[in-house]
Amino acid sequence: MKAFVEKVESETIYILDMKLMEARTTLSFLMEYTDISPAEMRSNADTFAWYDRMQDVFDEHRAIIAEKQTEFEEALKVCFYIL
Repeated sequence: MKAFVEKVESETIYILDMKLMEARTTLSFLMEYTDISPAEMRSNADTFAWYDRMQDVFDEHRAIIAEKQTEFEEALKVCFYIL
């Protein structure tokens, strides 16, 4: 899981950023030529907001990994003391 999130953070997020910029450009074009319903606008806004939250998700992941690593290290120490 840790390796997957690190790969997403270092590689995949940049690909998504490029696709999101492309989608933003396309959406701007479409907005000039057609009416977009409030539901469609909310849906599009959610997409852009999701991307903005990704850094918080990565930060939370790092905090969870650090916490779990400490817990496992402590559990190993207890196991070694018992033996």
